[in-house]
Amino acid sequence: MKELHIYIDRLKTGQIERISESISSNFLEIDEQDLAFDKIFKLEAEAYLANDHLIIQFTLNINAFIPCSICNAMTENILNLDNTCFSIALSEIKGAVFDFTDEIRSTILNLVPSFSECNQGNCPDRPLLKKYLKTPTKDDPSNKKDVYFPFAGDNFFIEL
Repeated sequence: MKELHIYIDRLKTGQIERISESISSNFLEIDEQDLAFDKIFKLEAEAYLANDHLIIQFTLNINAFIPCSICNAMTENILNLDNTCFSIALSEIKGAVFDFTDEIRSTILNLVPSFSECNQGNCPDRPLLKKYLKTPTKDDPSNKKDVYFPFAGDNFFIEL
């Protein structure tokens, strides 16, 4: 894997470090039956110093594969992250090199949806589940339109 390192000393004179890499997803260290990623993904990043912080802006695109919530077939989920930024105080960086691999890893894993459905949300097996789902009725409390909002309106402010 290409290392995602920022050399702090190179940025001290106002320089911007640009990174454009095709990276193997092996660094994610995911060995699960129900989660897989593209073998290679693209990362574009810029790093610079702002006062006492290292700022890294990045864009990445990767596909995650998780089971369909209906039929359990592996479903592709496109994870696009455009112009995302994180910062870290220079006082927290030990040494002159900052490895932002963990930040990229946690960002990607946080993007993976909890649920997914194949065929853009139209799983062909969905009708098979219909008999197990409750059909809403008029008397169902979740259908009531009259909901009381105690803090709505102008009467909730108290003058002291």
